[in-house]
Amino acid sequence: MVRSGVFDIQKTERSEASMMPKGVTWIKEAVESFEPENNAVNTGGGVYTYDYLVVCPGIQLNWSAVVPNYYNDFLSNFRQHKLRGS
Repeated sequence: MVRSGVFDIQKTERSEASMMPKGVTWIKEAVESFEPENNAVNTGGGVYTYDYLVVCPGIQLNWSAVVPNYYNDFLSNFRQHKLRGS
């Protein structure tokens, strides 16, 4: 909706950390294995136990690998859109 001009990107951007609820531990490590019978998660950094587990697989968008120059073309179109004020 930012691309279409409905929302201003500066008003929609937030850090991920600011969205974490109080009392939640955000562990930014790759999971190597789960042990649901022990309520444990194994990462390269150690073993974490839990009462409740929420797993959010992260992704890294690499549009250039999907469509050559997509990202640069997107930014170019976005800049033109903002410069025209439309």
